[in-house]
Amino acid sequence: MIRLLIADDEDDIREGMRDCIDWKSRGITVSTASDGPSTYNMIIAEKPDIVLIDIHMPGMSGLQVIDRVRKETKLSVSFIILSGYGDFAYAQKAIGLSVDDYLLKPCSPGDVLSAVEISIKRIESTRKLSVTALEDDFFTFYSRFLKRSEKLEEINHVNYPKESEHKLMYLLQLGTKEDVKKETENFLRLVQIKNSSITTIINCCVILYMEIYRMLMERGLEYNFNSLTTVSWNGNDVLESLKTSMHNTVLVAFDRINTGREANTPILKAVNYINENYNKELSLDIVAQAVFVSPAYLSGLFKQVLDVNFIDYIHKVRIDKAKTLLTSTDWKNYEISAQIGYACEKYFSQVFKKYTSLTPSQFREQMSGTIK
Repeated sequence: MIRLLIADDEDDIREGMRDCIDWKSRGITVSTASDGPSTYNMIIAEKPDIVLIDIHMPGMSGLQVIDRVRKETKLSVSFIILSGYGDFAYAQKAIGLSVDDYLLKPCSPGDVLSAVEISIKRIESTRKLSVTALEDDFFTFYSRFLKRSEKLEEINHVNYPKESEHKLMYLLQLGTKEDVKKETENFLRLVQIKNSSITTIINCCVILYMEIYRMLMERGLEYNFNSLTTVSWNGNDVLESLKTSMHNTVLVAFDRINTGREANTPILKAVNYINENYNKELSLDIVAQAVFVSPAYLSGLFKQVLDVNFIDYIHKVRIDKAKTLLTSTDWKNYEISAQIGYACEKYFSQVFKKYTSLTPSQFREQMSGTIK
């Protein structure tokens, strides 16, 4: 059973997301919160798997809640941000806090459900990965090393250079091979400076290794853990052996990500797919499957390459189509709504006004010259 917490200070939005979707039939239990402090306390008490959280709440903002949870607890929580149209600056901060996604208000039940289902798939994938990893040769070696190394309590005291990891993951996608080599060396240098024991140093390398593996997995690029089984776990050679193995791992990942394909090909395919299917049901999951990448990767590409949120792009395509129909036909609003992919006329009108500051009827009148 997946535990979902919906946190928003607006009653109609909070209750609408809770009541308009049959969560129970999907194996999801739902609780709600209406302000920042109660949201934080409920996360600590109930340990939800996913939190839909508004950026602006009384007492503590959504971003402050996320930051406290990340810094003060060891809970593994997936956060989905709810934001207004003018909140892109906050959304950028949210990305830095490692949130799963953010939705622009007004968001339809379909948008909410799609985002939650994508988060569930990530949660299930991570759990499956953890189980698989325990059966892998590398982790067999690793567990044996821990048993004969220093006290296991040290695992909880790892000083991990997160900023260096972020930079390295970025360079693996958009940097040069020399950039990647230099940052890998910097990562290993920082690990040794920040950690005095061999156990914690090895744990830092394991964390980086898992992040690289996850990146490859999101792109559908097969990889395994066997490259680290060559590490010598005995004597004074452990560190040098580990460094060599990590360098090899990072360079292999760089080649897998960048060889034989254009970096922006998936985003071009996704844009073409949306433009051709704007009048059908669209979600991040559907488009990602169509272009053969993971939803998380595709979402990142839209923000990185086009500087726009995935859902925001779909809305803009549909609203552009609506403008054409409003000025070239005498169709009713409900007919245009259905034609461009919105099942609900009211929701279509809300989205149209958000992007144009006019209702569809006002836009038609303005374009026909009847509004001065």
